[in-house]
Amino acid sequence: MRTIAGLRADKRMTQEELAKIMEVTTQTIRNWESKQPDLSGETIIKLAKYFNVTSDELLGLNE
Repeated sequence: MRTIAGLRADKRMTQEELAKIMEVTTQTIRNWESKQPDLSGETIIKLAKYFNVTSDELLGLNE
């Protein structure tokens, strides 16, 4: 599964940097990374587009 934390680490970016790009707070990024299944559909799409992965891949459905 490609986790948000893993994708962020691959780009060598901090939670703060990703928060700025996604226009959310750093706490939101922390929550996403610890509770990934709780993401809204819109958020999943935005993250998948940014990291250039499918939403299925992001959610671990492509294994």
